[in-house]
Amino acid sequence: MIPNIMRGGDIAGLVRYLFGPGRANEHTNQHIVAGSEDIAAEWAYGGRVLEQEEKRVVAKLLDQNRLEHGTQILGEVTRWDYEAERAVPVSKEKTPTHVWHCSLSLHPDEEPLSDETWAAIARDFIEGMEFDNRATTSKSPCQWIAVRHGFTKAGGDHIHIALVLVREDGTKANTWLDYKRSQKLCTALEEKYGLAVLESRKHNYASRGYKNEDNKELRLDLETAMRLAAGAASTESEYVEGLTRHGIEFRPRYAKGQGVVAYTVTKQEPGKRAIWIGGGRVARDLTLTRLRARWDDNPEERRKAADLWNPLKDPAPHTAAQACSLEEKIKTIAASVANESDFAQHLRASGLLVSVRLNDEASEAVSYSVATKPESGHKPTWYSMNRMSADVSLNALREHWWDNTLTRSSAVAIWKPAARTSDVDEARVWSEFGKTLTATITDIEHTDASDCVAIADTCGRASALFAGLANAYGPEHGRPFARASQVLGRRAQTKRAPTPRRYSPVFTSGLRALSSLARPRSRATWVSSQVMDSMERIVTGITRIQAAHGELTTARRTLKETQAALATLTAPEPRTDIGAWLPGVEYDPVDWSYVTRSDRSETHRVRGDSAQGFGEAPGLGEGS
Repeated sequence: MIPNIMRGGDIAGLVRYLFGPGRANEHTNQHIVAGSEDIAAEWAYGGRVLEQEEKRVVAKLLDQNRLEHGTQILGEVTRWDYEAERAVPVSKEKTPTHVWHCSLSLHPDEEPLSDETWAAIARDFIEGMEFDNRATTSKSPCQWIAVRHGFTKAGGDHIHIALVLVREDGTKANTWLDYKRSQKLCTALEEKYGLAVLESRKHNYASRGYKNEDNKELRLDLETAMRLAAGAASTESEYVEGLTRHGIEFRPRYAKGQGVVAYTVTKQEPGKRAIWIGGGRVARDLTLTRLRARWDDNPEERRKAADLWNPLKDPAPHTAAQACSLEEKIKTIAASVANESDFAQHLRASGLLVSVRLNDEASEAVSYSVATKPESGHKPTWYSMNRMSADVSLNALREHWWDNTLTRSSAVAIWKPAARTSDVDEARVWSEFGKTLTATITDIEHTDASDCVAIADTCGRASALFAGLANAYGPEHGRPFARASQVLGRRAQTKRAPTPRRYSPVFTSGLRALSSLARPRSRATWVSSQVMDSMERIVTGITRIQAAHGELTTARRTLKETQAALATLTAPEPRTDIGAWLPGVEYDPVDWSYVTRSDRSETHRVRGDSAQGFGEAPGLGEGS
């Protein structure tokens, strides 16, 4: 049950809204379920739809204490900001703020409650907030009502409590720390009435909330890149370099005598205004303070990182304007040619610096990067077009050209002066990542299911792993991995800074290797059986731990998103040399029986105990 508190000064307007049709005609059967006796009793105005004149009378009865005593309550009209976790002013002018408005909402998956149950919850809530606790104190009560008028836009059952903060004797009601008190009270009411417990509140973790749907995809991109960069870094300078590598722009914030203390990030989209978001607003565990607790933090390292944070000293500044300009220039060139050879020739003649990566056979180009000529004394900033935007990737451009094997091979001769074959040993990359997965599985097996901080740390590691896969498979196949990373990242965020637990060198080296891949994988196929099975074991382990800790809702959400991500890729084709790729796991090359993931059975015939299906954590099945 979630409380949402607001303050204002127009009780008549609030009553009109509660009993009105709603902003989208969503209000139905508007009626009072509880309140002060002279308003909510059946002989008064309770339990039925009110006429227009009756609504005005209800508003006057709610305000009668204030009007009779002439009590004034002035302040800033506020609303609760869930992202900042504090009341923010709607207007800075001192205006009447005697109206206290709170909604109590259930999760959309919960069954609706009866009027009688809502009435009991409302009375307990008002008593717990000390607005009407005559049974235990001598304080006079406030006038209040609880109104029920249907479901929220998300489909959750809810009520609204409207109250005037002036007691019968004319004194003012206490609202100090009302939001925190309401949260604690809701936890008690959830347990008393058998409601679904808000696990983040009970276990003291919570992700940053946000309401702007337009920024949801931007936040997902930022968090994925930041988690991968943080997981692959053992120092602050490595983290900053990782942000740059993944196309994240940043602005450091300085404090006198302390250097860089915080930062904001963005990822520029062509034709759109840059939206800057604080690192801690993206995720609580991505603040600079919490990240430094995991790193080797010393004055020498901070000086090294300061040179990278400062864009004026960065030898290769990464600017949004430059990226947008390059993308538009490339689109113009691509629209003026008919084939890949002409595109390569025009691109090189445009004055841009071009770097092309060929496939292993050097028979065609697979990706390209461009840069503008830097000023004297500076190094160029390279932009990978495959990662910058799907519209200017080679695969996307080829859809508009005359394209076949012959045209691609012919273009190699034009590309060749700027061409370079892969300088990253992908077999080595996935081998290192496999070691990271093995170490993570071992950590999960030794995680104490009663330790909330240990669970958060484990989920943070798993979130970084999914972020790495999202990067490895690119925007085409990696999006579900990014969403799974975000879901796991929510559980990694604790409200209070935990005792730092550093990532092991094995963990960071695997993610660092994975982030070094020059281009996303083009096939929606698992690179190996070990990676596939290990990710399944990690998901199974985490959801079992969450369920054992009493976080069934979180476990179900985690299982849903991670299964969707893992199901994106098909099982790998049989390989007889897979053991050379990923040491430490023995496979029987004769006993492979892989089919596409949609047709796979719960287990598959692979030697070794890594061949485990999802299984189900206790209480996660249907109907639980």
